[in-house]
Amino acid sequence: MATRETLGVLLVPLSGALGDARALGCALRLAKAHPGTVVDALIAAAVLAPMPILAGVDGLIPFDPLQSAMNEIERARRQHARDNFQQLAQTATDIARLLEDAQPLGEALSQRALLADYVLLPGPVDQAPGVDPLLLQTVLFDCGRPLLLAAGQSAAADAPVLVAWNGGAEAARAISAAKPMLSGCSEVVIAQVGAGATLEALAPVLDYLERHGVGAQPRVLAGSGGHAGAALLEEAQRLGAGLLVMGAYGHGRARQLIFGGTTRHVIDHARLDVLLAH
Repeated sequence: MATRETLGVLLVPLSGALGDARALGCALRLAKAHPGTVVDALIAAAVLAPMPILAGVDGLIPFDPLQSAMNEIERARRQHARDNFQQLAQTATDIARLLEDAQPLGEALSQRALLADYVLLPGPVDQAPGVDPLLLQTVLFDCGRPLLLAAGQSAAADAPVLVAWNGGAEAARAISAAKPMLSGCSEVVIAQVGAGATLEALAPVLDYLERHGVGAQPRVLAGSGGHAGAALLEEAQRLGAGLLVMGAYGHGRARQLIFGGTTRHVIDHARLDVLLAH
């Protein structure tokens, strides 16, 4: 197998929840498979609910017992995140380090992601809650960094990769971000979904990857019930793929980003790792 190039810096926010093991475990596997890659695990402050204010003899006073309980919950959460890191990275101290930030996660991530090559977040599996849409927005749209959703189950390093292509700039950026991960894979499939998809339209993508030393096969997929996201996930399952690469699409710049239908479906239902770029 050819030597894989470095992925640079992988940033992994830790929350102290179930998803830490998936995201950090995925980052450590990638770092070991790509020499020179380093993992930065980030623990930032949780965004807690506003503290109630009570009327007292001397005016408005904070509800101290509740504040103390909230502080204890936050201390326990951060310690759980530290424990998760120590357990998972105890044999990888040469490639992983723990960073702590007093800022809320959204703010810390918006700054640190700018100087990371990839950000890893857990996908919604094993009954764990899905990733916060605002974190997705921060990484993909505000910082413009590739995002790897760790939703898989420790796929082999040479597992097949499915790449979604629709001719857009987002898909092109996703392919560019994925190039270091494609070398050494047992199979790379470039797929286009829909009635207008043709093998001829995929030829330039195959040529581009060939110039970068990656051989790939083209595939045209019919939409599964008219849904491109479902068709891609079905094809990924059929291939036994360990990674799906695709562009991320969204609408609007309101408080909560509304993701496009294909992106949203994959984020909510993927059971393999997904590399997204905008």
